[in-house]
Amino acid sequence: MNQAGGRTPSGAAACRPGVPAFAFTCIAGAVLFAEEWLFGAEVGPGLRLAFDACIAVAAGTALYLVLRALDSAARRDAERFRHITESYADFYWELDPERRITYIDGSGLARFGVARDMLLGRRPEELPGYEIIGMAPQELAALRESREAYRDLRVRYVGPDGAVRYLSASGDPMLGRGGRFQGFRGVTRDITLQVLAEQEREESERRFRNLTELSSDWYWELDEGLRFTILQGRGMEAFGIDPQSFLGRTRSASPSYELMDMSEEEFAALRAAHRSYREIRGRYRYADGSERYVAITGEPMFGQDGDFRGYRGITRDITQRTLAEQALKRSEERYRSVVTNMFEGLLIQNGEGHVLSVNPAACTMLELSEAQILQLDRHDARWEMFSEDGRLLPADAHPGRQCVRTGLPVLGRVVGMRRTGGGMLWLRVNSIPLDLGEEGARGTLSTFTDIASEREAARALAESEERFRLIVESAPNLLFFISEPSREHWYYTSPTVQDIWGYRGPMGAPGQTAFVRAVLRPDDNARFFDRARRETLGEALDIEYRIQHPWKGERWLRTRSVGVPQNNGEVRVYGVTEDITDRRRADEALRDLAETLEQRVAERTEDLLRTNRELESFAHSVSHDLRTPLRAINSFARLLSGSERSRLSAEGVHMLERIEANAVRMGELIDDVLEYSDARRRTLRPTLLDMSALAQQAWSGRAVLWPHADEAHVEIGALGRAWGDSAYILAVFKYLLDNALKFSADARPARIVVGARLGDGAVEFYVRDNGVGFDMAHSARLFGMFQRLHHEHEFPGTGVGLALVKRIVERHGGSVGAHSSPGRGAQFWFTLPNSS
Repeated sequence: MNQAGGRTPSGAAACRPGVPAFAFTCIAGAVLFAEEWLFGAEVGPGLRLAFDACIAVAAGTALYLVLRALDSAARRDAERFRHITESYADFYWELDPERRITYIDGSGLARFGVARDMLLGRRPEELPGYEIIGMAPQELAALRESREAYRDLRVRYVGPDGAVRYLSASGDPMLGRGGRFQGFRGVTRDITLQVLAEQEREESERRFRNLTELSSDWYWELDEGLRFTILQGRGMEAFGIDPQSFLGRTRSASPSYELMDMSEEEFAALRAAHRSYREIRGRYRYADGSERYVAITGEPMFGQDGDFRGYRGITRDITQRTLAEQALKRSEERYRSVVTNMFEGLLIQNGEGHVLSVNPAACTMLELSEAQILQLDRHDARWEMFSEDGRLLPADAHPGRQCVRTGLPVLGRVVGMRRTGGGMLWLRVNSIPLDLGEEGARGTLSTFTDIASEREAARALAESEERFRLIVESAPNLLFFISEPSREHWYYTSPTVQDIWGYRGPMGAPGQTAFVRAVLRPDDNARFFDRARRETLGEALDIEYRIQHPWKGERWLRTRSVGVPQNNGEVRVYGVTEDITDRRRADEALRDLAETLEQRVAERTEDLLRTNRELESFAHSVSHDLRTPLRAINSFARLLSGSERSRLSAEGVHMLERIEANAVRMGELIDDVLEYSDARRRTLRPTLLDMSALAQQAWSGRAVLWPHADEAHVEIGALGRAWGDSAYILAVFKYLLDNALKFSADARPARIVVGARLGDGAVEFYVRDNGVGFDMAHSARLFGMFQRLHHEHEFPGTGVGLALVKRIVERHGGSVGAHSSPGRGAQFWFTLPNSS
């Protein structure tokens, strides 16, 4: 029995049960053969028995010696195997068919702090802290069911002391007689250092990858031909750079990139000399005009034999830094511009009072040049300052000196200085401490303003306030300032408070609000004070109410006021109150008049409607009555033209032709006027119209009326659907197409386009031609009755068509219009509600 498992491992040279049996069989056979050969059949039983006994003893002795030799060899083999496994850094193990540990040994086992007895008879996965890694659960289950050899199965093991170790297990199946599966044997190796090294390498690679992916910089490498071999880093995304498009190419593949600190030739020479470079700035320009900036740092790479292998380096995004520097530069320029152009004087002085910097405004106010001010000694008489009462201030009381002495700002100090030409210069001075940045040196920055105009303004303000007081006290309305929310303190009321409210008490004394409540009519009291509370929210109050005046009786008043928040959190109300009693009485009289006026307007409207109906009836009657004489005139003119034409002079024929033409034109005019009247009177029957079909129908009959219509190029687009009366909208298209054909007759060829545009809740339809056009200055006349922009002998017509288009479209709730210029054609449009 050995220390590990209570049995000899199947791998040792142990004595097997079949060996003694085989040896005994051989010896017995040899004895029988010798007996037959020596004695044959002649030997007696006694001698044969003695010989057999001797032979048996000899055979037994030989068998014992053989068995002892075999056992000794087996022990030596087992001992050697034990020494090997105990001195082996790994450990050897065997599993039975149920995958329970039957044998385990090796010096490597001691490092895991687990006794062998705790392992025997248990499956590996049953051990605490034992976990197979790097394999999916399905693969692991298949491996456990399999009886095939496996290699380098990785295991994570947490020992009793909490230490984590990593193992690599390799196993082979054990097969008995007849190929019967007897389990697994194998070796487990401690690969903790290897796994930790791999993890450290992966962590290092992960940190490098995270650094390049999360940093605004990116890492790159170039080969000896200065072609990119590696580009890593998320910083490239902000520049719109695709790393794959640059691999194998040089920097010149980006035409939008340019160097800022040196020329391309200088940079090429630097690289040709295989020299390092630091923070070379570059700029990317984009099509939209934007720019981004980078700083490039690179160093050459050399092989072990010293040959040049390329460059590696970092490109850093310095856009924000560059923009900040540019902004700082602009800020400094703005500062210089502001200081130079500011209206206030500015002085920077050191702790001793010497001027370090001055702006032009200060030179102007002090009536000295910049050089003179910079050279002035602080004890110079021109630095003397006076208080507002005219007293000379001691030097330590000057604002700048006081600021240096106390370290606190001096704000709003009014001082006087003598002018060079006589008189006093009055200034308002602000001085603040200033760190001069030289080993803690302190100074002051002072700004000052000439307040001569301000003092004059203050004097003028006092005069203005006096005038305001006189105006307010003489105004007929009541002006007041009161506090909220109490309304108990009236800061001010004009003297008219006695006449308007009847109040004769002292101002500022309590009791004013009680007086107001007493004189307000009961039904107006709550409404007045409820509205007044809203003044505290900054709302304007405008209310009319009634009071019972102490000696005038009932009066109507109107108050307009607004609440204004003060710095102390209080809300002060400013307002005006006027007596509107006379106006209210006038309003009542007007209201009575309005009631009767409405009745008169209704009666007048009915008269107008009746008159319109009579006019329409008259127009139809006259139009029909005029047709008979017109037809007679036209008929007689034709008869004369046919039978008497040869007897007439040329002038008579011409006059006869003019009679015929005017009769025809008069008939057309009557028809147009009747149609115009019907367009306003007839009831609309709107339906959802196919506008393209209506336009095609309108165009189909134009060739009969216009000889050049067959030569015109007409394009009718997809007009969609709209709501309208089909007969009326068909007439609109006919009039607009006739208008386009008429005014494009001289164009060769005439081009007419009918289209539509979707608007906000409506569809705009248009008819565009390439005719003579018109001046938009006369566009207001286009849609009026009998209005024409061209002479009749140039373009015939009655001047009613466009007026009729306008009336039809407006009855549909739409609008009409036109755009044109002389010689450039015209476009007439109208709108209708869309299909939605």
